[in-house]
Amino acid sequence: MSQAEELRRCFLEALPSEAQAENYTPLPAQIYVPPAHRRALSPDRPVVLGGRGTGKSFWQGALLDDARRRLVADAFDMPELERAKVSIGFDPNGMRPDLFPDSRTLRFLMQQGYEPSDIWYAVILRALGGPDLFPQEDWDRRIKWTIENVEMLSRKLYELDKENQRAGFIQLVVFDGLDRTAPHSWKDTQALLRGLLMNALEFRSRRALRLKIFLRPDMLDAQTTSFPDASKLVSNEVRLDWADTDLYGLLWQYLGNARETGGVFREFAAVLTKVRWKMVKQTFPVPEALRTDGSLQRGLFHALAGKSMGGGVNRGDTWKWLPNHLADESGFVSPRSFIVALHQAAIDSATRDFAGKEPTCLHWRAVQDGVQVASKVRLNELYEDFPWIRHAIEPLNGLGVPCESTEILARWRKSKTVEKVLGGLEEKLPPAQVTQDDPDSLLQALVRLGVCRIMDDGRVNMPDIVRVEANIPRRGGVPLRKGSKP
Repeated sequence: MSQAEELRRCFLEALPSEAQAENYTPLPAQIYVPPAHRRALSPDRPVVLGGRGTGKSFWQGALLDDARRRLVADAFDMPELERAKVSIGFDPNGMRPDLFPDSRTLRFLMQQGYEPSDIWYAVILRALGGPDLFPQEDWDRRIKWTIENVEMLSRKLYELDKENQRAGFIQLVVFDGLDRTAPHSWKDTQALLRGLLMNALEFRSRRALRLKIFLRPDMLDAQTTSFPDASKLVSNEVRLDWADTDLYGLLWQYLGNARETGGVFREFAAVLTKVRWKMVKQTFPVPEALRTDGSLQRGLFHALAGKSMGGGVNRGDTWKWLPNHLADESGFVSPRSFIVALHQAAIDSATRDFAGKEPTCLHWRAVQDGVQVASKVRLNELYEDFPWIRHAIEPLNGLGVPCESTEILARWRKSKTVEKVLGGLEEKLPPAQVTQDDPDSLLQALVRLGVCRIMDDGRVNMPDIVRVEANIPRRGGVPLRKGSKP
């Protein structure tokens, strides 16, 4: 077996496929911690923002799992995390009615007239104090009891905070998946989130009792932050951004820790870069130079995929080309899309003709194929998170970009797109400020989400990560997926 084939096997073993990516939980040895994410895990930063696939649920799971939390604490040199006691406040993927109410119960509680801030206060107290604090068994009675005993509970929280400080640890309550608290009503979702953020602001004054709230950026809007001193939370938010070096560092972590073939990649990388890998607690963390040195990363990826996207040196640097073509119009790249694209590239490379050249692990056309598959994953994610986007994108099938905004608006008028979007106004997370008499407001909603952008000359462009699967061609761009219907 050639070296290129061995490395290809490593990609296929180490990286999750398109079908696995959504629910894949990395093994401890595969956990990669971008330097910029340290602040996101700090107990002092209650609000963490990140799009789909950036790691919100992963970091929530890492905080809740003792083994993974210790690994992260070591990687970040954060002893306060290792000593933390972490509880769940909300997670739609792991419903625990004894620990927090589900969406149906939340709707019932709001219909009973309870304030969202009181609902979440009871949830937080349950997480911090355990079952002994609440003699009642259902959330209706728990919240009522909480309201009736507010002074006593405030005193208990004060005492618990002091006790934790003396013992040297923090209690942290984490919340994720909050867009699913009221999946059929954006108004209720906003009210619930506002109530939770009000609690987060209050708990900032406590030293050993903290909240951690993972949100999509679009959820933190003027409505959810319309309460006194909300700016203290917003100004302290952390974003789960991924630089190009972070994406490639994640790739090296996966490849270097593949159970069967990780040694092949580590040796290949060490010979090429003169940087050695060392085992630490049964894992091989990526050496610092390969985490942060872009030029070193570029050389290693060139050895895996060639230097350029085609026959000549002017066809695009492979190291930069991949993240560029996976980015939305805000410049954001989902690490999930990055990994899915490379897994698919490894599959397709096995059947590619290298035209007499020494085969590399990845063929440049296979890398393009990987972007096509990543586009499918990303567009489906957008449709799940923002159902109204489907109404906006589907009428643009076959429309080339860049194009004039009038061409888009004409297609929307013909298909009654704005009416369809506004007709689903109670559907989860509709676009803000879209009005019937201003179709351009829908275009601006897409711009805010990075689905498209207005160029300097006024035309509208769309990134490959969205347009390829949507069958929206662009001259010189990644080809549309085979079988797409115009």
